[in-house]
Amino acid sequence: MTAKASPSRSQPGPPFRRRSENIRWQYPKELFEALDVAPDANVDAGDKRYVTHLKGFCWNARMMGRGFVDGVDKIKEIHALPTFAYLRRVRFANFQVPSWNMRVTKQDESDEAIAAREAKDQKFSRSFAACLSGLDELEHLTFLSSSVVNAALLQNLPQKLKQLKVINCWDLQSTDLAKFLLSHGRHLESLVLDHNQALNLSFLTVLGTACPDLRELHMNLQYFRHYDAFDDSNPLYETLLYPDQIPTWPAALQRIELDNLRQWTVEAATNLFQSLVDSAPQLPMLRHLVVRCMLNIPWKSRSEFRHVWEPKLNAIFLRPKLSAPPVSSKTTNMRSKSTPPKKPRKGKRSSTEGPARQSRRIALKTSGQSSRASSASKPLRSIKRKQYEEPDSDEFDHEDDLDVDMDLSETEASEVGSNEGNSPAGASDGIFVQGLCTIVEIKLDNQKPRERQFVMEDFVDSERGDTDPEWDSQDDDFV
Repeated sequence: MTAKASPSRSQPGPPFRRRSENIRWQYPKELFEALDVAPDANVDAGDKRYVTHLKGFCWNARMMGRGFVDGVDKIKEIHALPTFAYLRRVRFANFQVPSWNMRVTKQDESDEAIAAREAKDQKFSRSFAACLSGLDELEHLTFLSSSVVNAALLQNLPQKLKQLKVINCWDLQSTDLAKFLLSHGRHLESLVLDHNQALNLSFLTVLGTACPDLRELHMNLQYFRHYDAFDDSNPLYETLLYPDQIPTWPAALQRIELDNLRQWTVEAATNLFQSLVDSAPQLPMLRHLVVRCMLNIPWKSRSEFRHVWEPKLNAIFLRPKLSAPPVSSKTTNMRSKSTPPKKPRKGKRSSTEGPARQSRRIALKTSGQSSRASSASKPLRSIKRKQYEEPDSDEFDHEDDLDVDMDLSETEASEVGSNEGNSPAGASDGIFVQGLCTIVEIKLDNQKPRERQFVMEDFVDSERGDTDPEWDSQDDDFV
């Protein structure tokens, strides 16, 4: 039996590879005219009377250049239309700086040429940010596969952004992002940073003070090739987090997801996990904590590191599962009273009669203990079941209730003792236990992320038609 890759289960191709391909469709002029009211509109004929106000729009540079929208200046002009006056969400894809297509490396350039090229790129980034200045209602901004995301652009973005997504923007660096968060992060509620090759975790040192209202932090540090010919998907930073950098976390965080962390030391990873433990009292809203990382250390050391931090973070942040409440004796008595008694057989006394009083129960218990030795020598058929007489008054009902209450108190005391014995290790060590997260996933391994990760579903058994049929012992040639 052999195995082969299944073409029917093949995954889609790697993302971000088709950004340089030409798209025939362009933004037509008629599209923006249809959103507005025509100057010669005839109301009596049923023509459009009101302007269409958009809430979101997506700009793709691959659909620009030769049509009605020929550049960034045209985008700024369109944003001034009444249709875009209440725009809240904007997405920019495949916007590159002028030097992006230059094939000359920095080693072949002079210092003057490099300075001129960088100045031209910064000027373009500032003009690009100017096209957002007229959008007063803008709250959600997304950049996808764009080299225009740099320090010059970030410092000129709107101040009241609530959500920022930067995906596959390879020129975004942690120092520039930290400056942006300190000046523009006051109102941020969601920060998504996926597949940015030059971005490490150094900006986390200012995250707690710069973004007090941040609720979601999502980072995926898996990178993809820009071209099929060569592999350029390695990180562009030296280390993910330096050992002397301690992350800080906003108190409003509800979701933290850090995926594919790599290229760092054990000390840096310890600082990251320890910062979460130390910030647990200040994270009352956290409900989702996922950290998946790589540690390029010997397997035994990695196993010891995993066995320390996985249980610790689970004990501190994971919400404990609530067990069903125990069935008390009071509930059992109520159920027995509600159940109709069975009809006794002839010649036998009913066994469903009411319980005896406390004094009678004690007397029966004493007599039962004294006659245990003598009754043990008798045959089994001579042993009869104890029968209780029905009480003739309600004189001692309150004593029975006191007995039930004492039984309940003893049960609750035993449950508290068992819960204290099963409490997390963090509680016994004096560490604050948050215990409110519904999802806590801490993964530590040394598996390098790939563009396509083969799993079990990618391999199937060979089809029966590719092999010889099985012998059924009915062939005449073998007789």
